[in-house]
Amino acid sequence: MRVFKILLLILISLQILSEGLISYYSREPFREEAFNYVLLLGIGGHKNNILASDRAFNSAEALKRWPEAKLIITGNEAKNEVTDLKELVLALGVPLDKIIEEPNSQSTWDNITFSQKLIPPNSTTLIITNEFHQNRALAIARVHNLKASTYGKDRVSYPRSLFYALRERAANLKWLFLFLKYKIL
Repeated sequence: MRVFKILLLILISLQILSEGLISYYSREPFREEAFNYVLLLGIGGHKNNILASDRAFNSAEALKRWPEAKLIITGNEAKNEVTDLKELVLALGVPLDKIIEEPNSQSTWDNITFSQKLIPPNSTTLIITNEFHQNRALAIARVHNLKASTYGKDRVSYPRSLFYALRERAANLKWLFLFLKYKIL
Protein backbone atom coordinates (compact mmCIF):
# COMPACT_ATOMS: atom_id res chain seq x y z
CA MET A 1 0.00 0.00 0.00
CA ARG A 2 2.89 2.35 0.77
CA VAL A 3 4.37 1.86 -2.72
CA PHE A 4 1.00 2.66 -4.27
CA LYS A 5 0.79 5.91 -2.29
CA ILE A 6 4.29 6.92 -3.35
CA LEU A 7 3.53 6.17 -7.01
CA LEU A 8 0.28 8.10 -6.79
CA LEU A 9 2.09 11.07 -5.26
CA ILE A 10 4.69 10.98 -8.04
CA LEU A 11 1.96 10.78 -10.69
CA ILE A 12 0.08 13.73 -9.19
CA SER A 13 3.30 15.75 -8.95
CA LEU A 14 4.16 15.04 -12.60
CA GLN A 15 0.63 16.00 -13.64
CA ILE A 16 0.87 19.31 -11.77
CA LEU A 17 4.29 19.98 -13.35
CA SER A 18 3.04 19.20 -16.87
CA GLU A 19 -0.08 21.37 -16.43
CA GLY A 20 2.07 24.23 -15.14
CA LEU A 21 4.50 24.06 -18.04
CA ILE A 22 1.71 23.83 -20.58
CA SER A 23 0.03 26.86 -19.00
CA TYR A 24 3.33 28.74 -19.09
CA TYR A 25 3.99 28.02 -22.77
CA SER A 26 0.41 28.63 -23.90
CA ARG A 27 -0.11 31.90 -22.01
CA GLU A 28 -0.73 35.21 -23.73
CA PRO A 29 -1.94 33.99 -27.09
CA PHE A 30 -0.08 35.42 -30.05
CA ARG A 31 -2.56 37.20 -32.29
CA GLU A 32 -1.80 38.31 -35.80
CA GLU A 33 -3.90 40.15 -38.31
CA ALA A 34 -2.78 37.80 -41.05
CA PHE A 35 -1.65 34.19 -40.81
CA ASN A 36 0.61 32.62 -43.42
CA TYR A 37 -0.39 29.06 -42.54
CA VAL A 38 -3.38 27.30 -41.07
CA LEU A 39 -2.25 24.05 -39.48
CA LEU A 40 -5.02 21.45 -39.24
CA LEU A 41 -4.07 18.78 -36.72
CA GLY A 42 -5.06 15.23 -37.61
CA ILE A 43 -7.31 13.12 -35.48
CA GLY A 44 -7.80 9.36 -35.41
CA GLY A 45 -11.09 7.83 -36.30
CA HIS A 46 -12.87 8.47 -39.54
CA LYS A 47 -14.20 11.43 -41.48
CA ASN A 48 -17.62 11.09 -39.82
CA ASN A 49 -16.00 11.70 -36.44
CA ILE A 50 -17.50 14.87 -34.90
CA LEU A 51 -14.05 16.02 -33.73
CA ALA A 52 -12.64 15.74 -37.26
CA SER A 53 -15.65 17.52 -38.72
CA ASP A 54 -15.28 20.40 -36.22
CA ARG A 55 -11.59 20.75 -37.07
CA ALA A 56 -12.32 20.75 -40.82
CA PHE A 57 -15.12 23.30 -40.40
CA ASN A 58 -12.88 25.59 -38.32
CA SER A 59 -10.10 25.30 -40.93
CA ALA A 60 -12.46 26.35 -43.71
CA GLU A 61 -13.67 29.28 -41.59
CA ALA A 62 -10.07 30.37 -40.88
CA LEU A 63 -9.22 30.27 -44.58
CA LYS A 64 -12.20 32.51 -45.32
CA ARG A 65 -10.86 35.01 -42.80
CA TRP A 66 -7.23 34.71 -44.00
CA PRO A 67 -7.58 33.82 -47.71
CA GLU A 68 -3.85 34.20 -48.43
CA ALA A 69 -2.94 31.44 -45.96
CA LYS A 70 -1.98 27.92 -47.00
CA LEU A 71 -3.54 24.94 -45.22
CA ILE A 72 -1.23 22.25 -43.87
CA ILE A 73 -3.09 19.06 -43.04
CA THR A 74 -0.97 16.97 -40.72
CA GLY A 75 -1.68 13.49 -39.41
CA ASN A 76 -1.07 9.78 -39.59
CA GLU A 77 -1.89 8.72 -43.14
CA ALA A 78 -1.61 5.07 -42.11
CA LYS A 79 -4.94 5.80 -40.36
CA ASN A 80 -6.23 7.92 -43.30
CA GLU A 81 -6.20 11.06 -41.13
CA VAL A 82 -4.85 13.35 -43.87
CA THR A 83 -7.05 11.91 -46.63
CA ASP A 84 -10.19 12.09 -44.48
CA LEU A 85 -9.54 15.68 -43.39
CA LYS A 86 -8.65 16.66 -46.94
CA GLU A 87 -11.99 15.28 -48.20
CA LEU A 88 -13.83 17.20 -45.48
CA VAL A 89 -12.15 20.56 -46.21
CA LEU A 90 -12.56 20.12 -49.97
CA ALA A 91 -16.28 19.49 -49.42
CA LEU A 92 -16.37 22.76 -47.43
CA GLY A 93 -14.99 24.68 -50.41
CA VAL A 94 -11.26 24.85 -49.63
CA PRO A 95 -9.37 24.93 -52.96
CA LEU A 96 -7.03 22.01 -53.61
CA ASP A 97 -4.12 24.34 -54.47
CA LYS A 98 -4.18 25.74 -50.89
CA ILE A 99 -3.53 22.34 -49.32
CA ILE A 100 -0.14 21.00 -48.22
CA GLU A 101 -0.04 17.48 -46.78
CA GLU A 102 2.15 16.18 -43.95
CA PRO A 103 1.29 12.47 -43.63
CA ASN A 104 3.88 11.12 -41.16
CA SER A 105 2.72 12.36 -37.76
CA GLN A 106 1.59 9.99 -35.04
CA SER A 107 1.08 12.51 -32.22
CA THR A 108 0.50 16.19 -31.59
CA TRP A 109 4.23 16.59 -30.95
CA ASP A 110 4.92 15.06 -34.38
CA ASN A 111 2.23 17.26 -36.00
CA ILE A 112 4.10 20.39 -34.90
CA THR A 113 7.64 19.05 -35.38
CA PHE A 114 7.09 17.72 -38.91
CA SER A 115 4.93 20.65 -40.04
CA GLN A 116 7.51 23.15 -38.80
CA LYS A 117 9.79 21.91 -41.59
CA LEU A 118 7.16 23.08 -44.11
CA ILE A 119 6.77 26.54 -42.56
CA PRO A 120 9.37 29.20 -43.41
CA PRO A 121 10.98 31.05 -40.48
CA ASN A 122 9.09 34.11 -39.20
CA SER A 123 5.82 32.88 -40.70
CA THR A 124 2.68 33.03 -38.61
CA THR A 125 0.64 29.91 -38.02
CA LEU A 126 -2.90 29.34 -36.84
CA ILE A 127 -3.28 25.88 -35.29
CA ILE A 128 -6.72 24.33 -35.69
CA THR A 129 -7.80 21.81 -33.09
CA ASN A 130 -10.60 21.18 -30.63
CA GLU A 131 -10.96 23.39 -27.56
CA PHE A 132 -9.84 20.75 -25.05
CA HIS A 133 -6.61 20.26 -27.04
CA GLN A 134 -5.59 23.86 -27.74
CA ASN A 135 -3.35 24.60 -24.76
CA ARG A 136 -1.12 21.57 -25.29
CA ALA A 137 -0.93 22.12 -29.06
CA LEU A 138 0.03 25.77 -28.54
CA ALA A 139 2.58 24.86 -25.87
CA ILE A 140 4.26 22.44 -28.30
CA ALA A 141 4.34 25.11 -31.01
CA ARG A 142 5.86 27.66 -28.63
CA VAL A 143 8.49 25.17 -27.44
CA HIS A 144 9.42 24.84 -31.14
CA ASN A 145 9.57 28.66 -31.48
CA LEU A 146 6.65 28.90 -33.91
CA LYS A 147 4.79 32.20 -34.04
CA ALA A 148 1.45 30.57 -33.45
CA SER A 149 -2.01 30.89 -32.07
CA THR A 150 -4.82 28.37 -31.82
CA TYR A 151 -8.36 28.40 -33.06
CA GLY A 152 -11.25 26.03 -32.90
CA LYS A 153 -14.76 26.40 -31.60
CA ASP A 154 -16.47 23.16 -30.73
CA ARG A 155 -19.87 23.35 -32.43
CA VAL A 156 -21.52 20.78 -30.17
CA SER A 157 -20.97 19.20 -26.79
CA TYR A 158 -19.13 15.95 -27.35
CA PRO A 159 -20.82 12.79 -26.09
CA ARG A 160 -17.51 11.49 -24.73
CA SER A 161 -16.23 14.79 -23.31
CA LEU A 162 -15.15 13.21 -20.00
CA PHE A 163 -13.10 10.65 -21.94
CA TYR A 164 -11.40 13.44 -23.94
CA ALA A 165 -10.66 15.42 -20.78
CA LEU A 166 -9.07 12.39 -19.11
CA ARG A 167 -7.19 11.47 -22.27
CA GLU A 168 -5.81 15.00 -22.45
CA ARG A 169 -4.49 14.70 -18.87
CA ALA A 170 -2.63 11.52 -19.87
CA ALA A 171 -1.32 13.20 -23.02
CA ASN A 172 -0.04 16.07 -20.87
CA LEU A 173 2.17 13.61 -19.01
CA LYS A 174 3.55 12.33 -22.31
CA TRP A 175 4.12 15.97 -23.34
CA LEU A 176 6.17 16.53 -20.18
CA PHE A 177 8.60 13.74 -21.08
CA LEU A 178 8.89 14.89 -24.71
CA PHE A 179 9.44 18.47 -23.52
CA LEU A 180 12.20 17.40 -21.11
CA LYS A 181 13.84 15.27 -23.82
CA TYR A 182 13.65 18.16 -26.31
CA LYS A 183 15.05 20.72 -23.86
CA ILE A 184 17.80 18.50 -22.43
CA LEU A 185 18.99 16.70 -25.57
